[in-house]
Amino acid sequence: MQGLYRFFKKIFLSIKIYFLFGFFRAAILFLPFSKLKYFMGDSKGESSFEISLQEREFALKISRYIKRISRMTPWESKCLVQALTARYILKKQGIISTLYLGVSKEGEKSIKAHSWLRCGTMIVTGGEARDKYKEISKFSDLTK
Repeated sequence: MQGLYRFFKKIFLSIKIYFLFGFFRAAILFLPFSKLKYFMGDSKGESSFEISLQEREFALKISRYIKRISRMTPWESKCLVQALTARYILKKQGIISTLYLGVSKEGEKSIKAHSWLRCGTMIVTGGEARDKYKEISKFSDLTK
């Protein structure tokens, strides 16, 4: 019975992430940035670099789900969609995180943007490319 419970828990989390990807993709496309900032958090600080082992394990699990499910959506579920989704799920569990926005210059006239999410010392989403970008903004919930 315990195995069946875990199976349905995984299925539910996967479905939740899939629909949150759709919600945040639509929000990015149709909401002005001033409204989208509501989902990002407070821009006045950074979350703690210290989290409990249970929080770290949960964040790692969410990171794996995000990476896997992002490849399954018929729409683009890139860095900002992934960061907003992970942030939302972590926040619902009472786990604080910081969402970063960065930019990089590509050629003379092109600027490329990227976002990533940090929880404790772990980069939950967007970590593979973050070193190529200059951080321009960060958003966090400073309290649980």
